[in-house]
Order: sequence, then structure tokens, then C-alpha cells
Amino acid sequence: MVRLERAVTVTSRWFNYTACLAVVVMMLLSCADVAMRLFGVPIPGAYEMVGFLGAVIVSFALAYTSLQQGHAAVEVIFAKLPARVQYFAEAGGNLAGATLFALIAWQSLAYGTDLRHSGGVSLTLQMPVYPFAYGIALGSVMPALVLLIDFIRSFIIGLIILVYLVLGCLMDSLAMIVLTIPIFFPVVTTLGYDPIWFGVIIVLVTEMGVITPPVGINVYVVAGVARDVPLHIIFKGATHLLMALLVTAALLILFPQIATFLPSLMK
Repeated sequence: MVRLERAVTVTSRWFNYTACLAVVVMMLLSCADVAMRLFGVPIPGAYEMVGFLGAVIVSFALAYTSLQQGHAAVEVIFAKLPARVQYFAEAGGNLAGATLFALIAWQSLAYGTDLRHSGGVSLTLQMPVYPFAYGIALGSVMPALVLLIDFIRSFIIGLIILVYLVLGCLMDSLAMIVLTIPIFFPVVTTLGYDPIWFGVIIVLVTEMGVITPPVGINVYVVAGVARDVPLHIIFKGATHLLMALLVTAALLILFPQIATFLPSLMK
């Protein structure tokens, strides 16, 4: 996973360099065309080349822009949603975006193949059009991979948290950690998550699990000590602690620096 992410990052950066070069060429071509028009000698096909270069710029810059979170986003409504809803909405958006770009790549590839077989060329320069359609397809594959990797990262960490919540209802927290850490820790570090952050998250999630209905082992321990207090009252009281743990875990997911700031000062 790390190798794939590194390869996508490097490739996206080179695609972005290509888009930057296309911007420079477009600017020089436009300026030269305007200057030549003053002498009554416009550059033939300049309008077509600007269109082709625009396609290269847009398609080749998408992946790096997605990688750097550089898209303009309106978050007036999204920012008001609960943290858990935001988490799943972002994961769903990444999956939808990856699917959309994959479809664009597929259709562009099919369109480019049709143009190649039919011999489609531009009107003025008589340039083959299919290489640019293939370029759009190639440029669409990269943002699809970027968004797919983001979705996998979100999905896996969400699945791990769900597993801990379920297991916390059934077994002791120490036994749960001993059984699962050898499996989950290499996965989390491979995905690039900070080990200290993951440790703090696991402590919070396991504590949530042992007070979560319907089992909630710690709740039954308290019920065994306070025999005069009904079990449903203890569960009701534990709900407040559960809400506090949920808020804390959500803040750590949104702002990992909360868990890593102090340890980073010790490096």
C-alpha cells in the first residue's frame, strides 16, 4: 500500500509538471499569436492548440490537486455535521469521486479508440485528436487512484474501530488488545498512520467497548459491586461517559496533532 501511494504521489507530481509546462506553452503561444496578429500574420491553428493544451492542463493537474487537497470546497453545511457523519461522508465522497474519474477514464479511452480507428483530426492543423483523448483518460486514472487510496485508508481505520467496539462488548480490554494489535498494527503503520495516535485511539475505543450495551463488561462489574442499583440505571449513567469518549475519539480523528504534539517535542 505504501509503495502504491508513493508511486501515485510521484506520478501525480510529474503529471503536474507536465500541466505547468502546458500552461507556459499556452501562454507563449497566445502572446505570440496576439503579437503576430498586429502584423496581419496570425499563427495558424493557435485556437486549436490552446484547446488541446487546456485539456492537458485540466486532466494532468487533477491528481496532484486532489493529493494536496487543493480543490475549492464549500463546507458551510458539511462543517455543521457531527464528526462521525463527516467521517463517513468524506469516505463516501472519495469512493464516489474515484468511481466518477474511473468512468471518465474508461469513456475517454473508448472515445480515443474510436477516433483512432475513424481517423479523426482537427479542422485547421489536421492533427490526430485521439492522443489527447488518451491523455484525458490517463489523467483521469490518477485522481481515481488518489481518491481510492484515501477511501481505503478511511474504510480500513473505520473497520478497525468497529471491530474494537464489537469485541469490547464481549471480552476484557487487555485480552482484546493483545489479540488484535499484532494484526492491526502493521496494517495501520503501512497506511501511514502515526503509531502513537493509533495507540491513543485504541485505548479510547476499547474503553468505549467495555461500557457499550448490550454486554458492556465494565457495566456488569459495577452492577456486581453496587447490587442495589438496577442495571439499566448503570447503563444510563455510562452513556454520558460513552458520549464523552466518542467526542474525544472524533476530535483525535479530525485533529491527530492532539495526540502527537507532545511526543513530537521529545524527538
